[in-house]
Amino acid sequence: MTRFLTVRTAVACLVATLACWGIGGLISLTHFGFNLADALDGGSYFALMAGMSMLGILIVRREPRNPVGWLFCTTPALVGVSIGFGTLAVWGSPEHHDIPGADVAAWLSTWGWATGLLSFLLLVPLLFPDGRPPGGRWRIVLWLDLVAIAAVALDLATQPGKLYPGIENPLGDRK
Repeated sequence: MTRFLTVRTAVACLVATLACWGIGGLISLTHFGFNLADALDGGSYFALMAGMSMLGILIVRREPRNPVGWLFCTTPALVGVSIGFGTLAVWGSPEHHDIPGADVAAWLSTWGWATGLLSFLLLVPLLFPDGRPPGGRWRIVLWLDLVAIAAVALDLATQPGKLYPGIENPLGDRK
């Protein structure tokens, strides 16, 4: 992939982050009303995620093959997708507006945030600064981290039961 395409992909992660946070904020504001404490809390968290994404773009622009830059880009995008779609799921739940697709939005919101944050938490300390584990023996830790991240994402994506009030997991077991 050329440097131009990698930077475009990183910028697309930033745009997805901003769009999902904007949709979530707009739905929250119109549906739940304005609360200064919640607005400051959400705004500070948004500033953190936008800053992470911008830092990821700078790293990817300089070192496109370094996974640390991609972790800084994708983590805010996954968290943003979870928050945006989670707000949409609550708004579209049977208790509120009962729109079709609320279950899919709820499903998208359940596993993305954990996958993104867990990836960031486990992989950045291991791969910083050059994108490689510190030594050959650390590769097993890298593989164990990747398996743990995949297991958590799969478990959250397929958990049975209610995701939100009135919304069942479409991929959960229905015994």
